[in-house]
Amino acid sequence: MRPMLFAFICLFFSLDLSAGIAFFEGSYEEALELAKKEKKIIFIDAYASWCGPCKRMAKNVFTQDAVGDFYNEHFINLKLDMEKAEAEVFRKSFSVSAFPTLFYIDGKEELVHKLVGGQDGAGLISAGEVALSKLDVSKDLAKEYEEGNRDPEFVLEYVIALNASGKNSLPVANKYLMSQKDLNTDFNLKFIYEANTACDSRIFTLFEKRKESLESMFGEEEVQEKIASACKATVRKAIEFESKDLLEEAKEKYKRHYSKKEAGAFALNADMDYSYAQGNLEEAMSAAEKLTKSYYKGNAEAKYELAKKMMRMKENDLSFVKLIMEIAESSTEDSDELRYWSYYHGLLVKFGENEKAEEVLRKIEKMK
Repeated sequence: MRPMLFAFICLFFSLDLSAGIAFFEGSYEEALELAKKEKKIIFIDAYASWCGPCKRMAKNVFTQDAVGDFYNEHFINLKLDMEKAEAEVFRKSFSVSAFPTLFYIDGKEELVHKLVGGQDGAGLISAGEVALSKLDVSKDLAKEYEEGNRDPEFVLEYVIALNASGKNSLPVANKYLMSQKDLNTDFNLKFIYEANTACDSRIFTLFEKRKESLESMFGEEEVQEKIASACKATVRKAIEFESKDLLEEAKEKYKRHYSKKEAGAFALNADMDYSYAQGNLEEAMSAAEKLTKSYYKGNAEAKYELAKKMMRMKENDLSFVKLIMEIAESSTEDSDELRYWSYYHGLLVKFGENEKAEEVLRKIEKMK
């Protein structure tokens, strides 16, 4: 196997450097014991000594100050060379087919989250945030709530924990807010901010009416992100309940707070997801094509992410696969960044476009 092709199997590359993650010096078994004691997640870099992306992450990403600050605060960090005896116990529970593979495991040795491939600093922090959100502490709080604890600080903690675990916090949040005479206190504004999880809710309306106050407290960017997250949640609900009305509500409420271009891209993404879930492949493909040509023109990153998203749909229809390939190829036309070309090359290999793959591989080799 050619070196570049083998490196592709190891997956993508990363970015820049500085000071970083403090990795645990003990064994995997000792890390598990510490995780139980401290109620923390273990972050495991499962690597191989020959893997180029692994080396680049070790040199350029794990050493970043921001990455180190985040991971040292929230995780027990462990590196395991998967080809050595130090990983023997770990290998009995978890398999690794590509390097690097990044694991997030709790003290009970249960998988919380997993990523395959090199990440940049922002991507690694984002992955850590996802892992933290999945660690469910709401069960313990539920018992206390059911026993009658209605202290506002506790109820807020419970709402946050429910949200973090992906559970519905709206009944608890609505009950609290309906008991309040003044919703404009700093605490209640914070409560509304945290409780805003779906745009098809009374709480979203309360959020919208207090948008300026919330921006003063949390910042405009954070408030916009909460709006987007709530609208995306309603799209997921529309898909779950096969509700076109919910889909349209999400698109309309997103449109109130974002530019015409952003709202258009959101609407087409929502239409694509909904149509695909409904089994209407033609409409899903139409939405993806419009996204690429109208809203993602010249945007390599957006096309790259769209191609990856469509690949996750696991559709075997040849026309669907062809469209994914076209979108991935289009991303390489917009940028010389190696990860776009590597991803496109991987698709060509996967779907047997060997002649084209060789051509792309030669271009990649010249970039090195």
